[in-house]
Amino acid sequence: YLLYVGNVKPHKNLRRLIEAFQWIADEIPHDLVIVGQKSGFITGDDAVISAAAADSRIHFTGHVHETTLQQYMVHATAMVFPSLYEGFGLPPLEAMACGCPVLASDAASIPEVCGEAVCYFNPHSTESLVFQLRRVITDQTLQQELSAKGLRHSRIYSWDQAAKRIVSMIQTNFPH
Repeated sequence: YLLYVGNVKPHKNLRRLIEAFQWIADEIPHDLVIVGQKSGFITGDDAVISAAAADSRIHFTGHVHETTLQQYMVHATAMVFPSLYEGFGLPPLEAMACGCPVLASDAASIPEVCGEAVCYFNPHSTESLVFQLRRVITDQTLQQELSAKGLRHSRIYSWDQAAKRIVSMIQTNFPH
């Protein structure tokens, strides 16, 4: 299966992922698993929920426990992150830390966070996403390469490192 982690707000661009998945669904044995909140938003994308409900190969799990999410990531062929913008974008790093190959939008902060460890696509182009989906699904060498790169890249991000940087910034800017 292919994995998406996030909510259904329009900027998450889940509509584009569903469209791309449906374009190639007849070519692949994969399902699309969508993990995350799908309701309760003022600006939710109801068209996404309707499109997914009409397709038996698209599955909404809702919110899942962290260990369940890790298992989804460990066993997915790839995690897809199609956002139009993000402040940071934690799901790709979580997937990388689990050894899951990642396809990500080349928009906003995502390339800065993900570096060279993912395959990028234009989030405004279904064709661009379809191209990368086909690549990662059919090329096991690419899957292994992305998995290894992702594991290495995810190690530069840790809560421990973030805390040390914050403490250092505070000590530098507010000496006693």
